[in-house]
Amino acid sequence: MKKENVKTYALVLLIICSIGLTGKIWFEEKLWPEGYNFFSVIKDKFSFGGGEFVSSLTKETISFPNTVIVNNVEKRSIYTDPGEAYTTIATDAKSLIRLALESTSLTPVDAGEWSMAIKSRSIHVTYPVAYDSRLFLNILGSYKTDGISIPVKEFIISSGDSVSSNVNVYIRNHDTSEVLKAPVKWDKKSLDDLIVMYAADSIGDLSYSAELNFDKTNDVDGTNVEQKVFIEPTVPIQLNRKLTNMVRSVNPLYDHEFDSDVVSHILKQFEYNTSGAKKYTERDNSVVYVENYSTLKLHPNGLVEYKAIDRSKGISLGSTDFYGNLLACVDFVNLMWQDIFPDQPLNINISSDVIDAKSKSFTLTMEYFADGIQVVTDIPQTGTHGRIGHGVEIEVYEGRIVSYKQHFAIFEPAGISSNSVSAIDALDELLSRQDLNDQSIEELYPVYVSSQAPYYLSSWAVKTSTGQSIIID
Repeated sequence: MKKENVKTYALVLLIICSIGLTGKIWFEEKLWPEGYNFFSVIKDKFSFGGGEFVSSLTKETISFPNTVIVNNVEKRSIYTDPGEAYTTIATDAKSLIRLALESTSLTPVDAGEWSMAIKSRSIHVTYPVAYDSRLFLNILGSYKTDGISIPVKEFIISSGDSVSSNVNVYIRNHDTSEVLKAPVKWDKKSLDDLIVMYAADSIGDLSYSAELNFDKTNDVDGTNVEQKVFIEPTVPIQLNRKLTNMVRSVNPLYDHEFDSDVVSHILKQFEYNTSGAKKYTERDNSVVYVENYSTLKLHPNGLVEYKAIDRSKGISLGSTDFYGNLLACVDFVNLMWQDIFPDQPLNINISSDVIDAKSKSFTLTMEYFADGIQVVTDIPQTGTHGRIGHGVEIEVYEGRIVSYKQHFAIFEPAGISSNSVSAIDALDELLSRQDLNDQSIEELYPVYVSSQAPYYLSSWAVKTSTGQSIIID
């Protein structure tokens, strides 16, 4: 009996040693594909407390599109809220996009075929920012590294003709507008059923720019028409007013005085001594901490600013590549929020393009969302801080955070509804007071803008061909 026990213990010891040696070789030799983030995968596979974090920004949430439009000839529906319908459509769309980007059968097509695809039974998918296609594949869960490398943001999934058994996925180059088509093996009937189910009768409510001739110059069907603005053909335009909910913001950092528990958590996140850091108070009650070759400033309006005095002494992200640094920034924002407000969802998403996949130095911006709609952050300049135009802004230099700004705010329903201005009326308002100077409109999207503090009203914003964002309020 003793002999059998000794054999068992020896076998267990050998197995443990084998696992240890294998792990050592993997980590020392880095035997995984380029850009592969082992720790991110571990995080994706295991959740804590019996479930995923509530509404946090993860690789999974980044992979979901900003807008999904389901087209069935005369019927059309737009989905932006993370509800059941949106999730069902977006999940299939993500799988199809992944297969298309992995495809070796990509062929270029002209703009006419792109336009025809969107008029047929199709799903039009748009992401909030442009991604390098290889990086985006990684976000979608693929580790293929030899695919195409172009900036992508917009896709059309079409059931195609009745002859082929394939589904067509159209990929638009965000920089050049060139279009690639990938035939993908998929259950065409299930795609058609999905489109029929979720394309509602929306005649007279939701149109593409091309259907309203906003994508023309000054000659529409041979008639000379004064066209004040050119709008990209696939920009959706809401024609009618809608009843929308107002939201209100809550400052979780300061209420007549700073919340000491919140401040303590923030100090820990930025690697400051919670009891011994040097600090002083400015005339507006902002508190400035000085430590570790950096400053950390907390403002009564909820703004937190970190700045490394010596750029080589910033907060290390622990990665040697762009993708690892990007995910580390996302984790930094997530972990701080979850540490401070574990019961509050973090509804936030990336708002700056992610296309320079070879750089270890970059600026990343993020915006808050409420009911699937972006909340505009616009904090005027004061004597103690500059103008703040993003919910979160992170500057990374050589793999270190050297500047970090976040406006801490919780957005909740205000219990008040109001009729929002239609997109067409918002465009009229924009053009009546502003000359776009030959800029075209590439995006038109709903936003929440500050009305009378702490309330936010639904409005509209445009992004022009020069990258300028204009709020219409």
